[in-house]
Amino acid sequence: MKIYLPMLTVWMASLWLSLTPATAQTKEGLKIDASPGLAEITHIKLWLGKNPGPGKQGVGRGNEKLFILKDLKIAEAEAYDSQLQTKLHYRGINLRDLIALISPMPPTVDIIILHTSNGLRIPVAIKDLTSDRQIFLATSFKKDGQWSKEFPTPPPTSPKGVPLVFLGNKLVAGTQYQVKDSSGGSSGFSLWDYAASLTGVEAVESRAYYQSFNRIDGKSTSLGHTLFQGRCWSCHNVKGEGGQWGPDLTTIKEIDDIKGIKQLSLRVAGPKSKKDQVLSHSMPYQKDITLKELKSLWFWLREIKASTLAPYDPTYEKSVKWE
Repeated sequence: MKIYLPMLTVWMASLWLSLTPATAQTKEGLKIDASPGLAEITHIKLWLGKNPGPGKQGVGRGNEKLFILKDLKIAEAEAYDSQLQTKLHYRGINLRDLIALISPMPPTVDIIILHTSNGLRIPVAIKDLTSDRQIFLATSFKKDGQWSKEFPTPPPTSPKGVPLVFLGNKLVAGTQYQVKDSSGGSSGFSLWDYAASLTGVEAVESRAYYQSFNRIDGKSTSLGHTLFQGRCWSCHNVKGEGGQWGPDLTTIKEIDDIKGIKQLSLRVAGPKSKKDQVLSHSMPYQKDITLKELKSLWFWLREIKASTLAPYDPTYEKSVKWE
């Protein structure tokens, strides 16, 4: 499923996993059972404000509620799942109903950011959650007349051929979200194709959210910041802010030396000829990105590496509390 990624700031919901025996601690405090197929997401935490991230303080701490999935309004729906490229009968929760639990909602909060168990961050404009643009959080689907939590596995979604694993829920978005990528480019990249199970939801102000990826003094290479905001942050992060699927871009070796610009270009946009050698490749190529854009990103990442990031600073009262 392909969505046009609106750049916005949102509430956050972190999920907890209910497990059996041996467990391993992972990002965001999620516990995943060491034995495949045994872990299942059963609870959702919603935050009003930006998720401060592990070990960080920030707006939204304390503005949280815990919801048990099975206690929420469960509905049935027959929907086309473009990730699986088929129509299935699902049981679960309409995302619009989940967001309605956030009350009061400050009028300046304009996006929600969906966190997935493989580290993606998918932004969705709240105004887009209309009846004809629904997103469904499926907790089971009908298979041979019986309800099953063992969702079908979509095709491998990375150059390394790593299959997605669903932990008791699955995001289902219709064909209305099938837009290329956040920049509207021709790369054919869609976050929905790569989404694993939902693990959290942030509700934020887009203006403040995307500014928190920038320098605290607001001075930076603007094109580099724009590129990160438009193409990178849903998978990658800078200093822990952003997606957790790919590495922190302020730590990659390509930004240590001016010669790294070429290798960064090869890894992001792909080789231009048979002579080009990509040292490491684990992400879809974005072939429509230009060398000028990549140079700006390179300079911006070096600036960010040496700077303090701006705080999340929404216009609504930071003391606002849920009813």
